[in-house]
Parts: sequence; C-alpha cells; structure tokens
Amino acid sequence: IEFGARQLTPGTVPLERILEEGAWMYTLLGDPAVKLALPNQDLKLTTMTEVVREGADVPVVATVEGPFADGVKVEISIEVWRNVRVGRDMEKGLSPDDAMRARHASSNDKALARATAVTIGGTAKATLDVPAKWFAQTQNLVVKAWCISGGDIHQGAAPVTLSK
Repeated sequence: IEFGARQLTPGTVPLERILEEGAWMYTLLGDPAVKLALPNQDLKLTTMTEVVREGADVPVVATVEGPFADGVKVEISIEVWRNVRVGRDMEKGLSPDDAMRARHASSNDKALARATAVTIGGTAKATLDVPAKWFAQTQNLVVKAWCISGGDIHQGAAPVTLSK
C-alpha cells in the first residue's frame, strides 16, 4: 500500500494522511471484497381472513410455503408499513433514559401480531389476531415470515387481503 500511495501522489500529499484516510474509508464503507450473505426471498405467503363481528379483533390465517423440512420454526408477523405510526401506550414512571429507549423501541416495532409456526409437509400455518382498528386499513398491512433452514435464512412478505 505504501509503495502504491507514493507512486500515485509523489510528494504532493503526506503518506501518513493517505494511509489514515484509506483506513477511514474501510471503516465508513467496509471492505468492497466482502460478499454479503443476504436472505433468500423464497417463502410464499398467503392470508385468509374473515371479519367475525364489527369492532372485534380480526383473525388472519397466514400460510407460509417454502423449501424447508418438517419441524422448522417459522416466525410470522403482521405489520404496518414502515412509514405508518403505530402509537403504543407508554409505561408510567419510567426514568428519562428508559422512557427514551421505550419510545425508540415502540417507534421501530411495526408488528401488530406475531406467531411462531412449525412446518409440516413444507407448509407452516398460524392464526394472528389483528386489532379491528388496524384491519380497516388493510392497504397498510403486510404479512412477513422468516426462518432458518438448511443453514440459510429464508424470508418473504405479502400484503394482507380481506377474503370472504
């Protein structure tokens, strides 16, 4: 590195500055030779819902199909889009630091319901209860699923649709 740096900038920029700024670039941007291990987007999700009665929580049956063996645990959630504010009630009497952490966690947690399902025959199924006030806004709801199977991470997402 030192030889290359001297050849590129002969006498114009101090070598120590080039080496220090080069180290900063790796810190900021990372190593360009590293291959990122991204999850496989290979889970197929479908939902089936039925409004039971006005004002009641809505049961949503989420079905996940994917390339996994029986017995794999699949995490399923129904969430609002990232730009939608959920607005959860905060616990009373928190210290300023704990209140800040709670607000941060609340604003970043977009899940309205979560469940864990176990696969049988390549399919996992779970029923999640969505609060009625959110189900009126189905255009803002998405079902997400992820699991670890065969040493890989698998995930998928689909909009929640109302079926009669």
